Amino acid sequence: MDNMVRSLKLVADGLSSLAVSDFPPDKYDEFQVIAEGLVQARATGLLYEVAVERSKNRATYGHATRFVVAGGLTPAGKQWLQEDAEYEEKKKSRALAKAAKPAIPKQPEILQLKPAFMGFSIDLKALWQRYFGKRRSDV
Repeated sequence: MDNMVRSLKLVADGLSSLAVSDFPPDKYDEFQVIAEGLVQARATGLLYEVAVERSKNRATYGHATRFVVAGGLTPAGKQWLQEDAEYEEKKKSRALAKAAKPAIPKQPEILQLKPAFMGFSIDLKALWQRYFGKRRSDV
């Protein structure tokens, strides 16, 4: 879906036609992704019309060489793009809130079950910190 979102954003920004010759040779795959995203958006009803010219060359047969978008985004396409932008914004705000949350330190267990005398052991350091640590904070 990211390919379709990127393609729809280009159309929303005013892109109406593009050819593979407009891209540098190392960006050939990126052009193909944009073209296929537009075809997918047309199939789902998010664009009015997309015409894609395909290559007849033996090495690149069937690859997109040029596309033309007519009519732009449908109302459903505009709504879909708006909902995607809102979703991404919520995702970023959740990530920031999660990163800003302070970590709560885990208190050590006072009574532990592990190999010791009669199967139990007492962590005297944790007991001391818990008992006297609370009394100091109360004062």
